[in-house]
Amino acid sequence: MLSIYQNKFKVLLVLFVIMSFIGCGSVGGEQSIILDDTIYVGSSDNNIYALDKSGNLKWRYTTGGGIYSSPIIGSDGTIYVRSDDYNLYAFNSDGTLRWSYDAEGWIYQFIVSDKIIYIVNWSRKNITLLNLDGSFNRIFSTFPNQDPSYFEIEYIAIDSNILYVGCYDGENGEIYAFNINNGILEWIYPNNLRPDYLTVDSNHNIYIGYSDQVYSISSDGIFRWSYETVGVITSLNISSNSLYIENWWLDLRGRIYRLDLDGNLKKIYKIDDDISSYAIGKNGIYITTYGLSFDDPKSDLYVFDFDGNLKWKYQVIGSVYSITVGSDNTVYVGNYNGNLYAINDNILKWVFETNGSECSPTIHTEFQIL
Repeated sequence: MLSIYQNKFKVLLVLFVIMSFIGCGSVGGEQSIILDDTIYVGSSDNNIYALDKSGNLKWRYTTGGGIYSSPIIGSDGTIYVRSDDYNLYAFNSDGTLRWSYDAEGWIYQFIVSDKIIYIVNWSRKNITLLNLDGSFNRIFSTFPNQDPSYFEIEYIAIDSNILYVGCYDGENGEIYAFNINNGILEWIYPNNLRPDYLTVDSNHNIYIGYSDQVYSISSDGIFRWSYETVGVITSLNISSNSLYIENWWLDLRGRIYRLDLDGNLKKIYKIDDDISSYAIGKNGIYITTYGLSFDDPKSDLYVFDFDGNLKWKYQVIGSVYSITVGSDNTVYVGNYNGNLYAINDNILKWVFETNGSECSPTIHTEFQIL
């Protein structure tokens, strides 16, 4: 799984979980293993919290702004988090600050690889590269064919020594492939659509999502296949040689498509409500609903096996934005009441209360593998 974090919505609490899980994905073409029993939670109260697996506080650090996206854990155990004070922070596992970097604007997306950190800030006109010690490396800012007055960077992804950048200027949508080592533009793929979502598999194939379409191109920019869903695509994720497509459309409500990496449909997971988020565990798929009632909001957590059979269901008090799941199948649910719930096999294990007024974890931190 790629360590990519982008938030177009105002997510108000995020968490990161690593629960003694052995590699399930890759970034930069390299597998690594992170073993830990710590849960990292960012909150709208400006704090990042570190919890043990029983929900006890280990440490916290106060930044200058709310933390609205999930931390990333580097291969050396460094914890990276973006704050609404426009800084990217790097922490040691004991909570001491290693360094901070002022992005001079809200950080739209960032990726951590084994050597470089990639940052897209609020302007979405360029990509800043940092070394792992926080020092400046360089900037990618030249995107041929894009109108400089209107274009925006929609999404970035990393694979081995290639940086993929999806851009859109209101008329032209394109994927750029840059060689990270020398900065040379290797190729441009003109898709003529806005590339809202971008991810890469372990065989170096690229997957792009926009509107109701998913299409795949090879590492040399050659078209492979396309797939049309019924509705609007709201996320793309790769896990265990499958492509998961979150989808929504009016009366069809929430559904998640599972395709193999050759574009063949394997399963559609459906619920009769709008999906707030989902997570892929070792033994199945976990889906939550929004629960948007103002009077008495309640959200449902559905747990399916990979064949689509419902294993169990749990109702969470409050509206849920998203979830993540640990290797022991414990589900961590953050809600807009400022609470983090740990649930396993339909049993509530514990609740941790932050000082934030609203909260939600993100799906992108289901497991962190670099």
